[in-house]
Amino acid sequence: TFSQPMDPESTEAALSIAKTEGDGTPVEGEIVWDILQKTLTFTPTTALEFGASYTLRVETEAQPASRQG
Repeated sequence: TFSQPMDPESTEAALSIAKTEGDGTPVEGEIVWDILQKTLTFTPTTALEFGASYTLRVETEAQPASRQG
């Protein structure tokens, strides 16, 4: 959840989820936004490994909908 409406294109490009251990395998999945574009829901296309750690990053290229960020 973001504090303001986000630009979906730049935010999705700035988002990454990867397994923390080993080779840092990226997690593929589907992204769905709420109508206000403040909440992003990521659903992996395959089950995550039980007991594994994952890192979610949102880089600074993610922009608010106003593009004033």
